[in-house]
Amino acid sequence: MITKSKDLYLEGPGPAVLLLHSFTGSANEMRGLARFLHAAGYTCYAPNYAGHGESPERLFATTIEDVWQSAQAGLAFLRDQGHNDIFLIGQSLGGVMALR
Repeated sequence: MITKSKDLYLEGPGPAVLLLHSFTGSANEMRGLARFLHAAGYTCYAPNYAGHGESPERLFATTIEDVWQSAQAGLAFLRDQGHNDIFLIGQSLGGVMALR
């Protein structure tokens, strides 16, 4: 049985950080960094990309455009929460999405 990984959101008093995970990863791999940054006062959000953190079949049914839309949705989520200052941190594919 595969359990879908959940997005990670930690509200803090300071600026926001969007944490973007690697290919085949999930928001869970950003948990340690999110906790560290949150303890320093940052709001942290690590979303799962479309198809990630689920079954291999779901992962391979997604496209890079789906991943890009997931990263964009993460940024929009933080803006909707009232954050104007947002930092991006990405690991591997997440770094590519952050630069894009």
